[in-house]
Amino acid sequence: MNAPDGRIYFGVVNVIPGMAPHLRTQDPTLGGYWSSQSKKEKLMDLPSGIKPGIWGIAIGAIGMAIVGFSYLGWTTAATAEKTAQETANTAVVAALVPFCVVKAQADPNAATLTKFQAVHSSYSRSDIVMKAGWATLDGTANGNDALARACADKLHVAKTS
Repeated sequence: MNAPDGRIYFGVVNVIPGMAPHLRTQDPTLGGYWSSQSKKEKLMDLPSGIKPGIWGIAIGAIGMAIVGFSYLGWTTAATAEKTAQETANTAVVAALVPFCVVKAQADPNAATLTKFQAVHSSYSRSDIVMKAGWATLDGTANGNDALARACADKLHVAKTS
């Protein structure tokens, strides 16, 4: 049977508008009867051992990721960067605390140190250290808050001992 576009079809073909759609056609290039459903089934037809293997690989990868991040210490790049920055900041503060204590003890305004020793609140002590300028780094106008807290703690321990 010839279709309007000039192709030759064998079998039941819907070439006239209004006819019921065809279920199967025979295409000479494919060498037999086929339908869209059987073509999909052939594409998804895998050997019986492949599907469990794929599932095993997927479940194993997920399990290894969970174990790695939870127990083996794996981290993402962002977490490693954050941890490195926090470690560096802590090291800088620890290195600068002795200079802050020396600045506080060498301050010509003894009233500030006396006021510091009378205060019991840790927040107020670090605020006094910031206002006195003991936690400022050379060349900066603002003090470092973490340095001010560490310096206030060190001065408070030195006062009590």
